[in-house]
Amino acid sequence: MVFWERLLNKQFQVSQLMRHLSLGQTTDRLHPCITISRETGSGGRLVAQQVAQALNFSYYDKELVNLIAQSAHKRRELIKAVDEKTQDAISSIVNGFLGLESLPESAYIKSLTKVVLGIAASSSAVIVGRGANFVLPKETTLRVRIIAPLATRVYYSRLYHKDKTDVELIEKMRQIHQDRKEFVRKYFSKNISSANFYDLVINMEYYHPPEACKMIVAAFNKRFIK
Repeated sequence: MVFWERLLNKQFQVSQLMRHLSLGQTTDRLHPCITISRETGSGGRLVAQQVAQALNFSYYDKELVNLIAQSAHKRRELIKAVDEKTQDAISSIVNGFLGLESLPESAYIKSLTKVVLGIAASSSAVIVGRGANFVLPKETTLRVRIIAPLATRVYYSRLYHKDKTDVELIEKMRQIHQDRKEFVRKYFSKNISSANFYDLVINMEYYHPPEACKMIVAAFNKRFIK
């Protein structure tokens, strides 16, 4: 059992794990990874997929929810409901599902951390969202933030939601951003939008996904490919 597994099997404290990671106690056991945090509708998912393909890395986004569900031994539907949200906001909804027990927030974040570290311990990967940039140590991680102005985000959102009006898309993006912001603030005590927590911030107003992909690949190679 490696160090981070022993730590996670103890009484779980996110702050304790973060201190150990910042001291570099696990960096020699983790493969270099890329985390991509994105504004909703910025095209960050497209960029992440292209980066993973260009580097031949594993790609984790929605797939991460399934891994967390397996780790937590809970039903996938419930894990997905809690994902990137605080449970207070959805507890009444969760309780309405017959047969689904409530998932303690500490259990979810513990499983999330275990899965993210497990991914990095296994191989290099591109991990989208889920606060992964706050879990993995900066010494082994290229931390990317993808942003875009509102018009660009509406454009990319329409690729996935063709049946919604602009007003509906904007409201949906606002709510998702608020959920993600609160998730990171509550569990990692960080501001998801602060550039200080990223190595590279790309504004998609000026770049197409293939161009952003090339920048990320170049930045990763410069740091980690000797």
